[in-house]
Amino acid sequence: MLIKKANRTKPRRSIWYGCDGIGKSSTVAQSESPVFIDCEDGLANIDADSTPVCKDFGDVQNAMSWLIQNDNGDHKTLVIDSIDWLERMIWKLVEADVDGKPIEEIGGGYGKGYELAIAKWEFLLRGLDLLRNEHNFTIVLVAHAEITTFRPPSGESYQRYDLALHKTARALLREWADEVFFLRQEQVTRSTDDGFGKVRQIAIEDLNERYIQTSETTGAVAKNRLGLPDKLPMKWEAYRKFWSGNGNIKGKVIDGSSKKEIEK
Repeated sequence: MLIKKANRTKPRRSIWYGCDGIGKSSTVAQSESPVFIDCEDGLANIDADSTPVCKDFGDVQNAMSWLIQNDNGDHKTLVIDSIDWLERMIWKLVEADVDGKPIEEIGGGYGKGYELAIAKWEFLLRGLDLLRNEHNFTIVLVAHAEITTFRPPSGESYQRYDLALHKTARALLREWADEVFFLRQEQVTRSTDDGFGKVRQIAIEDLNERYIQTSETTGAVAKNRLGLPDKLPMKWEAYRKFWSGNGNIKGKVIDGSSKKEIEK
């Protein structure tokens, strides 16, 4: 039997999600030597290396294969931006495999198409784990947020922010990731008078205060395996400094000052 020694460190696997314009891509671009697999053509203002825009799932696979075979330590962080656009590519591939039927109709419905999609996700995650375990890549997945309804086993259902993915993919990716971060704006309240003598508090967002939510609340899904504070400043370095037990930062953080395309 092979016994693994304690305190073995590996690069992190994290998901960063939030509403449009919150700064997801620009924040993860602060990571160490990043390269983006571009799934939605949204990196025009991001100063980091990237692949050509991926048109389908095969392009994403080719980009990952290129990195496995050709990247000689030039990059330390792999970012897929975004996984909800990637999910659409997966659905198109599944539909093409089953005579072009819409994914929700495959196998007569009942989620059969989404089960086939999960097999594609699992294949992708094995490739990402290979890049992490054998090539020492930190893995970052970027996603948009959507409001979903959560129904706890007891108590009333309520709405919260979650990954903008099908529920089966959400569950798989949340379990796979070491961290799931929700990027959000600080909420403050102000008092208003309804004109009839009643004062009520209204929540508003402070556009100048953005932060990383690291732990789950009733308002949003999040998790971490590092014992992080519930809130962090919306900077990669705020997360990075917690990677080792003594708080030391390994490696040199760069800003991705040159942008180039990777030939597939």
